[in-house]
Amino acid sequence: MLFRSRGQGEYVAGFAHALGCKNVEAFGQMAQNHYEQIVRESGTAVEMYQNVKAQIKQDASLSASCGV
Repeated sequence: MLFRSRGQGEYVAGFAHALGCKNVEAFGQMAQNHYEQIVRESGTAVEMYQNVKAQIKQDASLSASCGV
């Protein structure tokens, strides 16, 4: 899935909007930069969601832009 590695696309944008992120581009960049920390081979969807929230909280601009 190419959209995941690029950090862009309708799925990334939809996920960003679902999390309340106003800056979709910054969210996509974070997802791309921290893909390995977010998506783990043996992880569940719940763990991925928690990992995304953790990455957002570590980024000051995303913390302010997103509703998590």
